[in-house]
Amino acid sequence: MIEDIPANEAENEISRELDGDERLLWSGMPRQGMVLRGSDVFLIPANMLCCAFVMFWEAIALLMAITYNDPIAFLVPILGLLGVFITLYGLFGRFLLDSWIRARTFYAVTDRRIVIVSGCISRKIVSLDLSTLDDTALTEKPNCSGTITFGRPHPLGWLYDRTPWPGTKKFRVPSFVMIEDARSVYNILREAKAGDR
Repeated sequence: MIEDIPANEAENEISRELDGDERLLWSGMPRQGMVLRGSDVFLIPANMLCCAFVMFWEAIALLMAITYNDPIAFLVPILGLLGVFITLYGLFGRFLLDSWIRARTFYAVTDRRIVIVSGCISRKIVSLDLSTLDDTALTEKPNCSGTITFGRPHPLGWLYDRTPWPGTKKFRVPSFVMIEDARSVYNILREAKAGDR
């Protein structure tokens, strides 16, 4: 069995979900810590521009409210704080949330299925039967880490590739995201699917 660095933790979490006679072939977790993704090439500059615009808008709205000393005019900068929070989340908060989510995500390949355990507040289990598993894809990086995707990706999936934006779940398919030695795990998966393990 191939083991990632946090394999013991992953194995402990996954073992709670296994049937009595089910064999665990591999378990692991996504890469830990803060991570930049491909979509950040577009998202970081866009969020910086939005943040600058919102801050400028807030400054102008506050200056006008103070100048005219109108209590109703203060509603504009108060409502604009929502825009400030959204853009600050886009710049910083989503990286912290993504790291927190990955620290609570566990993957497994058994002799019967794929198991993904995740959830920050409640425990969510995704189980995919190997016999019905189609459209499995491996994306590998030069350092041998990579992502294994189960299912046909959404055309806009690359833009929301696991960044925790509210409302983006519909763009995602179940995946083993940023795992070490991804090709070996992919080979274990293929052998298990063929019934060789």
